[in-house]
Amino acid sequence: MIAWGDYYTLLENIETSSWQIDTFVSTRTNLQVDFDDNKIWKYNLSIDDFYNNATGSIYINNIDIKKEVQQYSINWQNVVNNTNDAVIYQIDSDNDGNYDKTTQLPPTFQDNIVPTTSINFVGISTTWEANSFIESVSIQLDAQDNERWSGIDNTYYSLDNNSWSLIYLPYTKTIEINWLWEYTLNYYSIDIFWNNRDGTNSNIYTYRKTRNI
Repeated sequence: MIAWGDYYTLLENIETSSWQIDTFVSTRTNLQVDFDDNKIWKYNLSIDDFYNNATGSIYINNIDIKKEVQQYSINWQNVVNNTNDAVIYQIDSDNDGNYDKTTQLPPTFQDNIVPTTSINFVGISTTWEANSFIESVSIQLDAQDNERWSGIDNTYYSLDNNSWSLIYLPYTKTIEINWLWEYTLNYYSIDIFWNNRDGTNSNIYTYRKTRNI
């Protein structure tokens, strides 16, 4: 626990061994966290401000530990008013010193909702075989997060069980298929709080590129 005279910050479920290094920089309106790269579990964050008796508290639960630097910026007046932008959560995903992923959070928050990934085929389908297309086929993947305060972190896809490929912003990918073959496409998305980080809720779609007969 990080505690001073007029506020405190509590990080739960964080264990640090002697060979691991965690960095925490905390002020009344800002918390910067840089976890050791070996940590893979979840933590809970509680912040109380005793600057006056009506300030309120922040509870953000079930957060996946990331190796990238994260920052929580707090507007205590918005905490008191219980608005949806009381806390600004940011991630420096490429470790270049700039926060490139941002989401707004209410004072009390927990995101357990797995994001969804939709698929759309652009091509001429056959009338004699299901999931079968003529000539080239474009496969469009688009990710959406049902949790309004989180947002998509990354989307991944694998074609015919090859290695996973990453889809960058704006989380829409078009895959061109030109060869005659039956293909299996796996795809999934994770959100900023890393729900579905291991791809457990991945989607599988089998389709065929065929000749025009």
